[in-house]
Amino acid sequence: MCLSQGRLFQDRQDPCPTFLFQENLYQDAKALLGVASRLAQTMGHHRDPSLFPFSPWVYEIRRRIWNHLCCLDAMALTFYGAESCLPAISDAQPPQNANEIDWHTSRFANPSSVPSSSGFTDMTFALVHRIIADTTRALARVNPLDFEKKETIIRQTEADLHNGYLRDTADPSHKIIAAFAEVRIANLRLSNQHRQTQKVTTQPLDPGRHQVFMAAIELLEAFEYHSKTFISNNWEWIFETIIPWLAIAIVLTELPRATQSSDIDRAQWQINLNFQRFSDPLKPVSGTPMWKLLIQLRENMPESPAQSPLSYRGVEPASSQLLQTATAMAFNTDLMLGSELYPAGTETSLYEDQFMLDLPWLNTQVPY
Repeated sequence: MCLSQGRLFQDRQDPCPTFLFQENLYQDAKALLGVASRLAQTMGHHRDPSLFPFSPWVYEIRRRIWNHLCCLDAMALTFYGAESCLPAISDAQPPQNANEIDWHTSRFANPSSVPSSSGFTDMTFALVHRIIADTTRALARVNPLDFEKKETIIRQTEADLHNGYLRDTADPSHKIIAAFAEVRIANLRLSNQHRQTQKVTTQPLDPGRHQVFMAAIELLEAFEYHSKTFISNNWEWIFETIIPWLAIAIVLTELPRATQSSDIDRAQWQINLNFQRFSDPLKPVSGTPMWKLLIQLRENMPESPAQSPLSYRGVEPASSQLLQTATAMAFNTDLMLGSELYPAGTETSLYEDQFMLDLPWLNTQVPY
């Protein structure tokens, strides 16, 4: 569940759900996830081990097993439109936020051997995954038309992530966790905004539709930015293996209605980048039904008089300087949740006006 384990899973060729999700082979992944979840439930992993006479280390291992299934289940919900395969009676708690070296790894360890948990540890990345996973399932249980309640849940999750794990992002391994949380939360908010817009708007040039269009562009830009930022650490795969299906579809759908040249250039540039990245025949995603639908949508998309035809060429648009300026305004090397934005002892909401001025892309980018 840590960064190195994720890299290991990506390099494996075993037909396990984790590997299949990393490769976006979602059809087999969802089926195997259902089998794995049922096996884990049969073994009682969905019930918190504190209900049984286990040692602390056995508690931890059982919680980690169920935690990983929870994270994969949320990925299936968010990115592939699946239904949750986890039972409603599940009450297993998340793993302990502690470093591996601090554990007494024995079946007969005493209760006093449980290490303390605070700040960034080996398990922080997994726990951030879990918070987002629980949020995804909570959103799925809300009435589809209760957009305000969904937004409240998303905001609360952002506050919990910040207060629990993302206050200090001085180390690169801390920054990437903050970046990962931001794009995942942004994807949830984009979904919520998109559904709300589709429900209430009837005019093609409605301001709400334009806001969602820009949010989708900015989310794609965020993936690109973080991928380039962390390539020196060999962590770019975290953002390159997650396909922002909804954002790509929104940009393709709304691009013909765009009238501002800057918006058109940014949208075309991101579409070209994503299609070059994922349309490689050697990549499994290129043969999936969902990707074929996006290709068909792109090929059948009517052109607007204000825009030039989309191409598969990797040539930067003529207004590249404008694109670079827009990206520089939205992102910086400190990332979005850097400690400099939250001085020690400051209780700041992620949605206070001043904070959102520093993060112009995030305010329009995080829906379900």
